[in-house]
This record gives sequence, C-alpha cells and structure tokens, in this order.
Amino acid sequence: MRILVCTAAARSLLGSCGRRCNTRRIIRYLKKRLHANEPLLRDGGIDIKATKCLMRCSDGPVLLFHNHPAKTWYRYDGEHDIDELICEHVLGGRVVERLLLAESSRPRSVDNDGKVR
Repeated sequence: MRILVCTAAARSLLGSCGRRCNTRRIIRYLKKRLHANEPLLRDGGIDIKATKCLMRCSDGPVLLFHNHPAKTWYRYDGEHDIDELICEHVLGGRVVERLLLAESSRPRSVDNDGKVR
C-alpha cells in the first residue's frame, strides 16, 4: 500500500490546506505510528509519499490510500484522524466513512507518485 499525502507544495494560490494543517508534521506522525504498528501490518509494509498539490484544497488536507487497484481518498483534521485511519483502514481493512471524500470531490486521475492528470 502507498499513502500519498498532499503537501500543497506546488500551488501557492490553492495550497493553503497543507500549510494550515502542517502536513510535514503529519507525515512524521504517520510514519511514527505506522512504525509502531509494523508487526501488525499486512502485505509487507506501507510506502508514504509526500506529494505536491492534489487539487482538493477545499476538502483538505487530504490523503490518498492506494492499494492497487483501489484508491481511497480521505480528509483529516489532525493526529486523531490519522490514528483512526491507521486503526480502521490500514490495520482493519475498513473504510472510514466520516473521513471519506465524496466521489465528486476526487480528481479524475492521480498516478502512483501523486501527479494529478
């Protein structure tokens, strides 16, 4: 599984969501929490990738859980949401409905490196 974390790095006009939530701190927290749960992880681990703007600033900040071919888009407000996503989605294999982005809010296509097409 790959988790793409929008950092809003490329779009200064749109990119307020990543700076507002300090996504760099969230990435460090996500890595720390996943490392703590490493013995419980399925499928050999998780790759975390910081991306440029994923064009969902009005919904943001956002994460994309990519477990080929499935892609699941989430919004989050802080560490408590990250904990819930790890517990429910990563470890439990369940979608977290309250954080799920509506399909109409998702970009048409995002590649494995987080490039919006």
